[in-house]
Amino acid sequence: MSAAKPVFPRTVTNLDQAATEEAQQRDGTATRAFSNIQITTSDGRCLFVDKLSGDFRENLTPVQIAACGSTDGQGWDIITAGEHINTANSMLLVNTLTQACLNFDSRRAAGNQVILFSCGGRADGGGTATTSQAFSFNGTAGPISFKPENAAGSCLTSLGDVVDVADCDFSDPNQVFAFGGAAAATATSDASAQTSSVLSAIPSVRSSATTFTALFMFATTTSTAGSEEATITATASTSTSASVPPQSASLSTAAAIAIPTTAVSVGRGGNFDLTAALEANLRDANATKAFTNVEIRAPNGQCLFVDPTAGDFRENLIPVSLVDCSGTPNEKWDVITAGQHNDAENAALIVSSLTNGCISFDGRRSANDTVNLFSCGGRADGYQLMPFTGALSFAFSPTGENGAVCILPGDGRLISGTSYSTHAKPSGSQNPASDLSDTSVPVPAYNRHSITVSTTAVDRGAKPSDMAEAPSSASQTARQSGWNTMSPTSPGVPEMRRRATRTVTFRNVDDFAGYAGRPGWQPGSEPGIDTTKPDGGRETLAHMKAPSDITVVDFSQSDMSTTRLDNSSLAGFLAIPQAANMKCRWINVNGLSWDVIQILGNHKKLHRLAIEDLMNTRNRTKADWYPTHTYLVLVLLKLVHTDGAQKQEEGDNDGNDGEDDGKSWISKGSSRWRRKVSETLKTLFGEPGEGYDVADSPVAVPAKVLENGQQLRLQRSTSTATKLLHINEFRTLQRYRASPNDARTEFMESHSVLSSQKLAVAAEQVSVFITDDNTVISFFELSAEDVEEPILNRLVVPDTTLRRSCDASMLAQAILDAIIDLAIPLTVCYGDVIADLELDVLTRPSVSHTKSLYITITEVNKVLSFINPIMNLINTLRDHKTEGVGPDDMQDPRKGVIISPTTYVYLADVLDHCVLITEALEQVKGQAENMISLIFNTISAYQNESMKQLTIVTIIFLPLTFLTGYFGQNFDGFSDLKRGIPFFWEIAGPVIFFTIIIMMRQMIMESLATLVQRHHIGNLRKHHRKHKHRT
Repeated sequence: MSAAKPVFPRTVTNLDQAATEEAQQRDGTATRAFSNIQITTSDGRCLFVDKLSGDFRENLTPVQIAACGSTDGQGWDIITAGEHINTANSMLLVNTLTQACLNFDSRRAAGNQVILFSCGGRADGGGTATTSQAFSFNGTAGPISFKPENAAGSCLTSLGDVVDVADCDFSDPNQVFAFGGAAAATATSDASAQTSSVLSAIPSVRSSATTFTALFMFATTTSTAGSEEATITATASTSTSASVPPQSASLSTAAAIAIPTTAVSVGRGGNFDLTAALEANLRDANATKAFTNVEIRAPNGQCLFVDPTAGDFRENLIPVSLVDCSGTPNEKWDVITAGQHNDAENAALIVSSLTNGCISFDGRRSANDTVNLFSCGGRADGYQLMPFTGALSFAFSPTGENGAVCILPGDGRLISGTSYSTHAKPSGSQNPASDLSDTSVPVPAYNRHSITVSTTAVDRGAKPSDMAEAPSSASQTARQSGWNTMSPTSPGVPEMRRRATRTVTFRNVDDFAGYAGRPGWQPGSEPGIDTTKPDGGRETLAHMKAPSDITVVDFSQSDMSTTRLDNSSLAGFLAIPQAANMKCRWINVNGLSWDVIQILGNHKKLHRLAIEDLMNTRNRTKADWYPTHTYLVLVLLKLVHTDGAQKQEEGDNDGNDGEDDGKSWISKGSSRWRRKVSETLKTLFGEPGEGYDVADSPVAVPAKVLENGQQLRLQRSTSTATKLLHINEFRTLQRYRASPNDARTEFMESHSVLSSQKLAVAAEQVSVFITDDNTVISFFELSAEDVEEPILNRLVVPDTTLRRSCDASMLAQAILDAIIDLAIPLTVCYGDVIADLELDVLTRPSVSHTKSLYITITEVNKVLSFINPIMNLINTLRDHKTEGVGPDDMQDPRKGVIISPTTYVYLADVLDHCVLITEALEQVKGQAENMISLIFNTISAYQNESMKQLTIVTIIFLPLTFLTGYFGQNFDGFSDLKRGIPFFWEIAGPVIFFTIIIMMRQMIMESLATLVQRHHIGNLRKHHRKHKHRT
């Protein structure tokens, strides 16, 4: 390029290469709205930088203005999300020559406040984000005003040949800029050149068909700076032949048509079925969208339109109409580049925002009915996918047809037609544009169409790989004017036959919300969470924010400092280096929040797998070793009072100060009975008006609703933010890591033996990092204070072992010890409960006791499942004991994570506590199991004794029953009846006696034998006592 004379003289002759590479680091993970484009002023010139006009590492470089193409340094990246920007509707202006960010510094002298500086605001390249480099962004290519976020009311302006700052004045053309030449000053381009550049990206397909190519474009409306609308003007072209179906003479306008809620008649026959429609057209909540809720305009300016009632009973086979654009929901579309139904590169699904159906091509249907809306994923691969390179314009060409078919604007709807062809051209010709120029087919140029692109139209969560980073020369020409084309992703072939398809016998489970332990999880997901990305690589994490209480403790043998922080002040504190005299640091976080985890993860370079384990609160207890740190995860258990107990205490102390209220025990019992019945009815049927809409409510909802992400109202999509609200909620032992069966969880919780004492066991996951620079980072969901307070009390005293050691591993041991100590009261409480049950069982056993004992056993088993793995974790730490380390080695990263010999010794004490807890709980569990056996044995013995007594009575009365029946016969001449009652007993007595002897002879003989044995044993004992007395 020719060199223009710079306004600012060069201040250095050479750059320090090492310092420059450190200061100017390219963010390879950033989301770029535009890449390597020019920024133009209202008079058509371009912004540029001279890398030698700053300091030795390309900082403090002024921004100058020159004729476009006359200098180097005119390329810019527009970054909307990345390592150095974390706010919505904002952008970084990064020069592609130096990789430095446009920076406004009000502290500098007037006329030299707009400069380039290392992104993040630190000269060494270690900064994160700063408002001095963030500018408001409306999502368009311009016109746009550059308003720095650290100076309200100020705007950048072109002042001669330099960029300066002034008070915002939207009528001042010097404050208007544009990206890529789609500018404040309207630029024109040759229509035929546009057509040639667009068509050159589509491969040639040889056939005898006529030529047809139609360009479509995305468009929405939004407001920009001031109250004006930003408009990008460009020209699209269409080549056609006489065989194309004619367009309607008059353009139609359609009113909005909502999705029916009743069984109305539909265009394909039958009645609309809302349930079937919801099932057939499920929204892919995890999809990556290049555009959201945009209009798609045909070359004649009409918009694509869908009528939900024009298809079949479940919103399939809906024709795609063409109507005058009126902004109705029926004209809105999403462009999905990756998701459940799209895994192809450089391809996209065109999905109706209203019905969630995909535009599909089906060559088996009649000629004018091949293009319809169908359930996404419901066609063979390639017949719903359209080539896509990230531009605002495209040509419909299903990838499954390899360029042989295009989707075209027909007479009021979309139809299909054959692609362009050649006529008597040499076989070596591969340029479709040149082929068209030789066919004598007229190429009419369509009128200009205004496109207004909304900021919300572009999905800022789209992966950089979804957009074309290095377009071809032909598409680059189109991109500079705001246009590009969608071309087939595979080379052309003469003829393509459709492959046979078959109906799927079984439907796979696609929604894993009820089966996964983590929100947003899908099989085959990339393992780990990357803290260098704004959303960690998962869109659900961006919503997981909660207030966090952070305590940072720095200490040495001679000094100690404690700092209280929150989410907003953490990053600034960590930017300050740790004091040289402080040997050990403890960062204690109470409350899991993505922004805090991201800051600490980037600060200490925590491994992505460890971050994933930290965020997953259903993890197993373990210790993982990484190059720079060790990650520990375990479960904290503690005894807590329930809300019911607190309310009861308040009620007992309210008004009467513990005195009797005068009610009799009968009225008190009646009141308690009525209250119990009322609570039971509320449990079964719920409160009047009870119900929760997780997606709509901005406040926290009950834990039982959110614990498993339960959805109580039918919706097409569910907010992921509300699913994550439960992450820091209180959870009882029964609810922690419970199954999705809420009925079982609530029953076990309400019938727990601890509930009668107004107590409960709270459970939460704790994560601890031990780094190689003698730092401990601990994450608690709710209970950080319970562990922090006793440890701080030990650190305050200078002569404690923990304080004198200045050892991160000893600090981790103290955290583990405090967590285990919190579980010790559980053993006492369960022992007390089991003792009360034992007294009830011994005095009056009942089958109802077995229910309480069974629930106790399940709770004890769950506690043991959390405590036993901790012993393995402690043994793992002891196995990694580091020998031969001194105090000076603790902060040396070259030594790795150190488990000192002192920690090895004190971990044995923690292990002893674990053993004591497990032994006590095993004893409680054994008692409960034995009592269940005792209850059933006792009840069985009672039943046997009852049967024995009944048998004896039956034996006694059996002969009497026989004789009564004998003498009760009504026969004439029965002379025995005249002998009277004494005769009856003369017969009955001997019969009863001999019946008892015969029927109970075994029992009588055993009783006599037992009597003789006991008499003999009694004599022996008597003799033994006399002998002992004499001795």
